[in-house]
Amino acid sequence: MITLFGSRAIRLTALAFALSASASAAFAGKIKIDTAHGDAVAAMLNSDSEIFVDAFRMAIPEKGMKDTFTGKAKIHLFKATKKATVARMEYVYTEAGRLRSRTYYARSGPAMDVTFRRMTRRNVDDGSTEEGSSRYVITDDDIALDIAESKYYPKDTSLRVRAPNLPSATDGVVANDPLHAGDAELKIFRKLESDIAAQAVPRGGRLVGYVSKSVCPSCKAASEKLAAAYDIDGAIFQLLEPGSEPATNAIESESTRLSAVLKRRRDAYLKMNVTDKFSPLDRTSRRVPNALERIEAEEARRTIALPCGD
Repeated sequence: MITLFGSRAIRLTALAFALSASASAAFAGKIKIDTAHGDAVAAMLNSDSEIFVDAFRMAIPEKGMKDTFTGKAKIHLFKATKKATVARMEYVYTEAGRLRSRTYYARSGPAMDVTFRRMTRRNVDDGSTEEGSSRYVITDDDIALDIAESKYYPKDTSLRVRAPNLPSATDGVVANDPLHAGDAELKIFRKLESDIAAQAVPRGGRLVGYVSKSVCPSCKAASEKLAAAYDIDGAIFQLLEPGSEPATNAIESESTRLSAVLKRRRDAYLKMNVTDKFSPLDRTSRRVPNALERIEAEEARRTIALPCGD
C-alpha cells in the first residue's frame, strides 16, 4: 500500500506539471520520456499489479478452471502475469476554471480469457503468443472479451478508470507495430483519446505517467501522436529493468534497483495468493482504495483543484 507521503509525492508531481503547463506555450503538445525513481513509484505500480492478479483470482474459480490450474498451465499464467507491463497515468485538465484529474491504469497483454485458452493448451506456443509488453496481436474477439471482464476490476469512477484493449483503428493514436498494440501505455493513450472524443475530459491537458518497464519505440511514437493531436504535454517516467542498459548516473541506478524491488514484490504476491491450493478472492472483498486514498482523491478534487490564478 502506498504511504501518505508517497501518494502525496506522486500527486504533487502531477499537480506541479499541471500548474506549470500554462507557464510557457512552447512546451505544449510534448510528452517527455524520463527515468522513474523513488520508493513511492514502485509501491504505486505494485498496488496496481495486485489488482490485476486479484482479477485472475476471481475469474479462475468462476470459470470453473480451478482444477486445471496446475503444471504447465500454472507456469504459463505466472509467466504471463509477471512479464506484463503495468502503467498508471494521471491526466490533469482545467474545467470551469478548476483543475481536475482522471487516473488511468492498465496492464499489457490480452484479456484474461485469452490467457486461459493458452494456459490450458498442452504446449504453449512461443513468439506471438507471449503476453508481456510486446509480441501480441489483438483480435476483435479479444477486445470484446477484455471489455466484458470489467466486472473483475474495481468499478470505474470519474477519477479512476481501467484502460482495456479498445476496438482497432486505422488513424488516431495507434501502434506503428501491430505486435505492440496490447502495450499498457498504448491502452491508456487510446482510452484517453476515446474519453476526449466522448467529451468526458477535454483536450489540452497534461499527462503524468509511470511505467514498470522502459517505453518501447512504438509507444513513444504513440505518445507523440497523442501529444500532437490533442495538444497534451507532460512526462512519462519509466523504471529501467536490470540488465537492459548500464546505468550512467545515480538516478538510473536507483531506477534499476526499484525495478528489481517491484519484480520481487509482484513475484511474492503471486506465490502467496496463486498457489496449488488456490486462494480465490470473493468479489465482495475486492481491494478498493482505502480511506486514506479516498480522502486524498476527494481533497485533490475539491481542495487542491483551485481556480487558475488563485
